[in-house]
Amino acid sequence: NYSFSKDTQWDSLNTIENGTVYQANPIQSKSSVLPCTLNKKVYGWHPYWVGSVYTNYDWSMLSDFCYFDYEVNPSTGNNAASSFTNVTTGWANSAAVTAAISHSINVHFCATLFASHSTFWASSTAQQTFITNAINLLNSRPGSNGINIDFEGMGSADKVPFTTFMTNLCNQVHAANSNYKVTMALYAVEWGSNTFDIAALNPLVDNFNGPCKGKWLII
Repeated sequence: NYSFSKDTQWDSLNTIENGTVYQANPIQSKSSVLPCTLNKKVYGWHPYWVGSVYTNYDWSMLSDFCYFDYEVNPSTGNNAASSFTNVTTGWANSAAVTAAISHSINVHFCATLFASHSTFWASSTAQQTFITNAINLLNSRPGSNGINIDFEGMGSADKVPFTTFMTNLCNQVHAANSNYKVTMALYAVEWGSNTFDIAALNPLVDNFNGPCKGKWLII
């Protein structure tokens, strides 16, 4: 609602809300901390509203950086979070994304849809708008690696339309650039909801990630 255009504005709001003062003090510059040698894919999600906190990230501990989040409008497929695409600090110009790229980290943006899934499934136009927007966003950011899909709150009724959507998304993103990756968040437990058709998705999705005992597992 504030239409912030600077990380320092988010820092100010976060300080007012929780008293945290953000200062540039990169962990990797501290001689007492040794760089981490990764033998796994390690994803980190960076919410756009945390401001300049990225200046304290230890980049040696990440293989992939997800800029969070493109809030999918289920009626149109467009982005409902203006700050995500802010011309100054949004995805295309985010200093956090720039920092990740400069440290040779793979960068993705995360798209979310937590409700009104049936509205989205009912509109092929909204789905195609989102897919087109996603490809344009990746193309707008040199060094982009892909998109992370985080659709939550789905059940068995969403299984077929979600699979259809993911099939179209993956095919078009991969056709746009064979180096682009499509990753997808899974639930820790489906509790019998039978939401994901893994057999159909597995040949299309580049990586699945999901919470496992409080940690994120990348498959």
